[in-house]
Amino acid sequence: MTDQKAIELPALGRPFRLGMLYNLRQDSLIPGVRLWRSEVTEKNTRKTSQISTNYEIITNDSLQEKTKRLGVKGSLKLSVLGGLVNLSGSAEYASDQQKSEHQTRLTLKYSTTTFFEELNVGDLGDVKSNYRELSDVAEATHIVVAILYGAEAFFVFDHNLTNSEDKTTVQGTLEAVIKKIPKLDTGASASLDMNNSEKRLAENLKCKFYGDFRFSENPSTFADAVRVYKNLPKLLGEKFEHAVPKTVWLLPLQLLDSKAERFLRDISSNTVNYCMKLVEQCHSLTVKATDLTKSSVFEHFSQLKEELDKFIESISTCERNMKGQIADLLPEIRGGKREEKALYDCFSATEASPFNYKTLEKWLVQKANEITFITDLTDAITTARGSKAGSNILPNVSFISSPLSTILGKIGSNYVLCLSFQLNEIDEPQLANMKNYLHSNTKERQQLRNVSSHDWLNDYENIAKIRSNVYQFIELAKGHVSDDKIKFVVNEKYLPGGERRVKIVLFKEGLPQDDYNELKKNAVAKSFCAQTLTDVFKVNRKIEELWLSATAITDYDFIMLTDELKKNETNLEKLYLYRNPQLTSGSARYLGELIRATTKLSQISMSGANIDSHWATEVASALKVNRSVTVLSLDFCQIGDDGAKALGEMLMMNRKLSCLEVKKNQITDVGAKALASGLKQNSTLLQLRVGGNNFSADSKGGKELPRRVAHFEFLDPELRDSSLFFDLSSG
Repeated sequence: MTDQKAIELPALGRPFRLGMLYNLRQDSLIPGVRLWRSEVTEKNTRKTSQISTNYEIITNDSLQEKTKRLGVKGSLKLSVLGGLVNLSGSAEYASDQQKSEHQTRLTLKYSTTTFFEELNVGDLGDVKSNYRELSDVAEATHIVVAILYGAEAFFVFDHNLTNSEDKTTVQGTLEAVIKKIPKLDTGASASLDMNNSEKRLAENLKCKFYGDFRFSENPSTFADAVRVYKNLPKLLGEKFEHAVPKTVWLLPLQLLDSKAERFLRDISSNTVNYCMKLVEQCHSLTVKATDLTKSSVFEHFSQLKEELDKFIESISTCERNMKGQIADLLPEIRGGKREEKALYDCFSATEASPFNYKTLEKWLVQKANEITFITDLTDAITTARGSKAGSNILPNVSFISSPLSTILGKIGSNYVLCLSFQLNEIDEPQLANMKNYLHSNTKERQQLRNVSSHDWLNDYENIAKIRSNVYQFIELAKGHVSDDKIKFVVNEKYLPGGERRVKIVLFKEGLPQDDYNELKKNAVAKSFCAQTLTDVFKVNRKIEELWLSATAITDYDFIMLTDELKKNETNLEKLYLYRNPQLTSGSARYLGELIRATTKLSQISMSGANIDSHWATEVASALKVNRSVTVLSLDFCQIGDDGAKALGEMLMMNRKLSCLEVKKNQITDVGAKALASGLKQNSTLLQLRVGGNNFSADSKGGKELPRRVAHFEFLDPELRDSSLFFDLSSG
């Protein structure tokens, strides 16, 4: 039995009026029933002014924190959680939950009070003489005897983090920005004093508003929020006629009439907090799983995303069920029909089920690791295809989502080599147990499947086999890039049983073959084997020169090669890249990274129609910080004026380069002027060879080049002596 004294409750947007009856078991108002006539109530009402305003910055987005900021205490939290209370106005803030972990959130709360109304029950006389018997309204437990009016508003600011942003840093900046709003002068011309980083953050903020104020349109941006916040005091009206109930005081009916005693039991704080914890854990799991569904790997594969979608659906169902149990049991417990233990047992049964938080969190970690692993593999394929670089190095490779059987008859090639990802079970055990628990009776729930604790990603031998098959598939595709008789497809298939695998299968005329050895032999002859050369650099650190002339090297090969050269410092001093048609501008940045990392490379010589301004820009950017390269030759390329401008900017900063060759590069007077501008701040470049371009020694741009370094004669690229020569031509 609760204490027989007035209790204080937040209004939560509900239309309280003095003299209204309230059912504390259901936490609901009883409409249409009053103990006294309205004129009697008004005559015995005392109204006093109670003006105050304050603001708070809320950094915690948990449900516990939200209920605290709304003034919700005790078992009223469960009434809110179970949906017994119909939230409106500012109270709807309790239902707004963060949707992603890759998000920073801060909430600004504005709160004001205006006046206090109190019903003088002692002057109303005998209840029966004024209205009716209290026994006629058996569901009522309390009467509203006092109301504090005012209004509240919650501005919820969200910022979606980019990959380069640190969450803690952004959160700190966000807090500094939001704290400025309440300190803003309410004058029409007032504006916030923010630095550049704060302004950039403010421009990207999204705002949601929950308040007791009337607007034609709620704010959605930071600028909107600032404008609205400044006008909030005016929106209550000159006489506060738009103020709403904020806090109410309820008096037990028993104090008015001893015959109106109502049995009422409260819920312990332990049970309240336990129920709230489990519901919040469900939301946390949903957020984590939803973030995982946004992975880029699902552009190609869908099975793992389907697992996550089923997981989210089951979690949502479990959460709804728990809230439904609260709504059903809470009034009965308060009314003495059920024991509190009934509610506690329902939630503890859920915690001991397949919906145990630690079990599900571990499952999500496993899925996150699987996504990372599969992403690494698909990235290797897409990089080789050229999609990362904006080109199409391997046009014969396709990701397919349709069943392979429907594809084989449409491709129109004699041979199809399929890389089949078989990593997911058609009936995933954990998901099956969750579904079974939700849709089965108690006896059937005891027959749940055993979920293996084995993490297949820890089977290093199998993982090595999977990686080997993927890279072998890539090499085979490169070796047959011009062969119209064979197509390469990547698909996914449910695991038929046994260990996870990524399998290579050759189909001839639609039928699977025992092996694909013939393709291997042909591919070895046709492809540039970057892996072999990479292996050489791993064991031989003494190589001083590397020639790659007229090869079939692709962006994928080049990335593999430069990665090895960056990781393991070699004696490589000279790098020559001549006429390699499959290299695209997508490889340019990897050469730039190598130049930044190396300390011994002194000469770089490149030629070919595919060496354009992107290459020149990346190389020039890297040479701004490089301290080893002395000779750069970009003859017979297409760097144009944009490339020349990048080289000119580089010359302003570089103090090591002594020779720059850019013969026959479609450079005009514009590019010549850019080179001349750079040379004005450079005293270390001794030779600049510019013959064969679209300007001359007598043109406007040519005249600006200093004669001490500029050479306009057109010469063929010189072949320099080499201590080690790799013949890697495709012929």
